[in-house]
Amino acid sequence: MNRFSDFLPSDEWQFPPRVHWHGYHDTRPYDGSVPTGERVVRLAREPDAVLCDPWAVASWLDEKTRAHVLHAESFAFQNRMWVSIGDEDDLQHLREEHALIASRGDSIYTDIYTPDENERHDLYVEAVTDDQCARGCTGTQPMISATPNEAACELSTFTKEAFGALERNAAVAIGAELQRVRKRAGLTRKEVVAQLGNPFSETALARYEYGSRALTSARLVCLCRFFGVVPADVCDSALPRRTSVEG
Repeated sequence: MNRFSDFLPSDEWQFPPRVHWHGYHDTRPYDGSVPTGERVVRLAREPDAVLCDPWAVASWLDEKTRAHVLHAESFAFQNRMWVSIGDEDDLQHLREEHALIASRGDSIYTDIYTPDENERHDLYVEAVTDDQCARGCTGTQPMISATPNEAACELSTFTKEAFGALERNAAVAIGAELQRVRKRAGLTRKEVVAQLGNPFSETALARYEYGSRALTSARLVCLCRFFGVVPADVCDSALPRRTSVEG
């Protein structure tokens, strides 16, 4: 059975040893040839992108995938109808999966076959710690990060699916738990907002705590990081009876 926390991103990527990611985009002929190079070889190269958070990883892979994926239709014999391949729902689901994988501090390898170009695109996102990074990226090289709006929207689908028919009640329960966490920390809403800054405000924080305003997964994670608590623990405390997803 799945808990609600199974649908939230992990915080593992930001714990010591904290990781960032090097993105590599290679191409090869579609003639049966195998990918070349191993992780250690790739890490010695100049990365095509340096990515600093899971949402940036998902966005970079999404951009590359959309540039080369084949949009086509296939006839489904069982339903006797044409269905789209590579449609928006599939791409969005893939983007969310990539964000979840990266949130655990993992690397991601994927490839795309482009018939029109008769070549295969290999995408590698290598998770590296500061010690493993031979290029000294952290603090010395611009790193790609998802914008606050992108990060806020990225996992909203998971939030809605996990809440199911009880989305409203779940929002109230999680907001109340966040309020308890804030009060245990001895902080007022004004003090929290003063340290967090945009996109938070006292009014928005109050609405989150009372469940009258939708709280995206990304903002939930941001608040939990600030309070020094694990998002999964907050959700499980707020929703102890939620043991499966109800569609």
